[in-house]
Amino acid sequence: MKIIRISVMRGPNYWSGRRHKLISMVMDLDGAADLSPDEWERVRAEGVKMFPSMAKSRGAGQNGGLPQGSEDGILMGFLVMDIALGIQALAGMDAGYGSVIDCGDTGICNVVFGYHEEGVGAYAAAASVRIAEAIVANEFYDWSADVERLRELGELERLGPGIRDITDEADRRGIPWFELSRNSMLQLGYGANQQRIQFSATRGWGSVGDGPEGDGDAPVASQEPAPLDEAIGEPASSLLDRLYPPGSDSRIPIISVTGTNGKTTTTRLIAHLFRMSGRSVGHAITDGIFIQDRLMVEGDCAGPQSAEFVLKDPTVDVAVLETARGGLLRSGLGYPHCDIGIVTNVEEDHLGLNWINDIGQMAKLKAVVPESVRIGGYAILNADDELVYGMGDKLRCNVALFSMDESNPRIRQHVKEGRISTIYESGYITVCAGEDRLRVVKAVDVPLTMGGRAVFMVQNVLAAVTAAYVSGIGIEDIAAALRAFFPSVAQTPGRLNLFEFREFTLLLDFAHNAAGFKALRQLVERMDGKPKVGIIAGLGDRRRKDNMDIGRIAAGMFDEIIIRQDKDLRGKTEEEIVAMVLEGIAQVQPGMPLKVISSEEDAITYAIRSASKGSLLVVCAGFVPGALEWVMKLKKEDGEPASPQPTVVPPGA
Repeated sequence: MKIIRISVMRGPNYWSGRRHKLISMVMDLDGAADLSPDEWERVRAEGVKMFPSMAKSRGAGQNGGLPQGSEDGILMGFLVMDIALGIQALAGMDAGYGSVIDCGDTGICNVVFGYHEEGVGAYAAAASVRIAEAIVANEFYDWSADVERLRELGELERLGPGIRDITDEADRRGIPWFELSRNSMLQLGYGANQQRIQFSATRGWGSVGDGPEGDGDAPVASQEPAPLDEAIGEPASSLLDRLYPPGSDSRIPIISVTGTNGKTTTTRLIAHLFRMSGRSVGHAITDGIFIQDRLMVEGDCAGPQSAEFVLKDPTVDVAVLETARGGLLRSGLGYPHCDIGIVTNVEEDHLGLNWINDIGQMAKLKAVVPESVRIGGYAILNADDELVYGMGDKLRCNVALFSMDESNPRIRQHVKEGRISTIYESGYITVCAGEDRLRVVKAVDVPLTMGGRAVFMVQNVLAAVTAAYVSGIGIEDIAAALRAFFPSVAQTPGRLNLFEFREFTLLLDFAHNAAGFKALRQLVERMDGKPKVGIIAGLGDRRRKDNMDIGRIAAGMFDEIIIRQDKDLRGKTEEEIVAMVLEGIAQVQPGMPLKVISSEEDAITYAIRSASKGSLLVVCAGFVPGALEWVMKLKKEDGEPASPQPTVVPPGA
């Protein structure tokens, strides 16, 4: 048996919305499950003998042990699962929950089980495979050493008794917390509503700044941190009463945005709307982490660790967090609840990766976000997308919808029920509060929509406006902020960045999948310019069909095509990727003029230097910062300012 991947969940996840502390272990059984019925009976008996709890496990058959009549791969998965739970229980940490999922590939399964401490769970995963292999091979294995190691790890990772008193009480009250330094400093609450507690030998615990020179509130360190077994002080409940008296809030609003396309722009726009309304906003996206629009960390920051960075910042009073597929699969959401959860759409992208093989599974993954919205909060769903709309059926929170079609029967029913929706009607962005219609702004007056031509940007605006409205931002303030948000290098890098050269126009966008190309085509068809030249690329970790779709859509969008390559080919050769894209192009325009120029910079340079007067160049960028820098350099050489930016004037200024 081979372990392919061990992932530690920290929050709501693909496998469970309620059980936040889970280990996901993907295994290649490598023939280990190919046993005869007699051998399986022996394995069952030996498993129950070693771990009597198997007889009562979630996967137990009628007579105890492994379930009867299952596929051999699933049987082996249950054996490993039961061992992982069993050795944790023997070490004094009964985690209780387990499940086995067939990954769809022959011999590949995913074993999911609970843990108390992360290191304990990860060790139990690896140890359970070793023990299972010994049972199958009918070999002696002294698993007592593994149990002892689990106890040691538990002691190392478990919170000390004093700090655990506080975290237990915080959990009972629904106060979130982070351990900032090992058994020494604790953060209660999020963002601007946090309180930090420093531990010391002589004074026990106290709120940070509770020392002789503190005023009880300022974030300064208290004196002489020391081991907690010597700590004395007030009871945890009294301390929390003092830190969070009745009526005070330990949380800040969290807005989580997911979907196949539009996540980054929607997150940026929501952050802008809140910032223009006077809030101190932290947002994390695939371009980086921003605190009040100041870049703090550069890179792909659409996962749980980046969310934690924002929630730890003491200046932030609203967190807007892009939530990408990869982070959800690796670690879960990273926080137990959000106040608003948005799903922009679910399209066929990233299928076949990490054993998410069909669009239904992808929808289940994206649904983690709306399912994590607290009672009283809002899930904001795309009523034009059947899979997204269906997510609302089992939610306990409020549901608000958005739609490009005011006649959408789902919207009509929603309005009839007196609930909130945002629609595109008669050229306006309009909020429907029950039967009341509140026109916010004409879409053509929102720069992000490029005069209303970028339909997919109108959809992003609808989602963002809904989030702002249910958060209490006034219609006039929303309208003013929308008018001050531009598809520019400064505000939306890599999203519809338009450059006017002296004799032609260049549009740069991050379109990288079939759905993104279809949306881009709607805009390009409405833009002037002839010929229309596209710089495109396939992706090495996508299916053949996905790359062919990119070629097919591009062939219907452009008059000429340049195929470039990403630096990271993601498991395929350059020739394989190009061949798939070319196959798609040939199905639509067999004789289309095209070139293959591997380097993105070289492809952009060639397109600009050979551009004919009046043409439209469309760069579907891979590495956005590098592509933008290169375009601006070449534009400067063209004799024009590299990146003229509009002046943004806050409302009331």
